[in-house]
Amino acid sequence: MIITGNNLQAIFNLQHYLGQHFEMKDLGSLNYFLGLEVSRRSDGYFLSQAKYASNLLARLEITDSNTSSTSLDPNVHLTSYDGVPLEDNYSFTVVLRILRYIKGTLGHGLQFSSQSSLVLSSYFDADWVGDLTNQRSTTGYYFYLGDSLISYHSKKQSVVSRFSTISEYRALADATVELLWLRWLLADMGVPQQGPTFIHCDNCSAIQIAHNDVFHERT
Repeated sequence: MIITGNNLQAIFNLQHYLGQHFEMKDLGSLNYFLGLEVSRRSDGYFLSQAKYASNLLARLEITDSNTSSTSLDPNVHLTSYDGVPLEDNYSFTVVLRILRYIKGTLGHGLQFSSQSSLVLSSYFDADWVGDLTNQRSTTGYYFYLGDSLISYHSKKQSVVSRFSTISEYRALADATVELLWLRWLLADMGVPQQGPTFIHCDNCSAIQIAHNDVFHERT
């Protein structure tokens, strides 16, 4: 259990109350939780998964392999039918490149600055027919609180989009749902957003549909 707050007396009172009802042990300041390493710095906190990734590489016995600067060639399109077991090692080579990329980025993580603003912003995107097996597109979005990344998501869409605009608009809808939840959460935590939250998109057609209040059957 993680207990956090800016009122030390309230934290102590909660620990005392829980200790009276449950068997508990105070582990001190948060350093490691559910695979995440938490480091305190003068300007905020730094989160990484270096230990988890190192254990994964050691278990696969590739700690001495070369590193890769990118995780995947953007021109590579795999399907579940690619490759023949024990004969075609193409898919294995792709996975190995991802692991080499992880090895080269062990020191990377998320920085949460204490000097960051508390203004929420968002970026989203979607490909079109990225999965060659079922022709589905993939949604991806990021949410920042100031310059700190607080939420991110990448998932294959549940239906097939006939046009790239539709896949982008579906991604916009998913990002909007997450946006509303984050605004409610921040308000509940005492950090209400005073103005509108901007969602950045690179598809003009999706933006025009979002601005048009006329009902469209397919949207």
